[in-house]
Amino acid sequence: MHLCNYSINKYHTDYIKCDDPNAGNIGHKWTLSALLRHLRKQGRNTAALMAAIEDLVVKSILSSAQTITAA
Repeated sequence: MHLCNYSINKYHTDYIKCDDPNAGNIGHKWTLSALLRHLRKQGRNTAALMAAIEDLVVKSILSSAQTITAA
């Protein structure tokens, strides 16, 4: 079993939870849109970042496509 940081940290006493779906940048778990807004404010190229993420996702799917279709 794999435990991600979130699954462990959410039980820490300092963990800040946000139940407001419109406030994506409050607490310890941000939405992707909130992260991208934050990075844009810092002058980061979020279009290039998203293109790189999309490329990685496509390559990940393609690398396993043969195994999945053979199953």
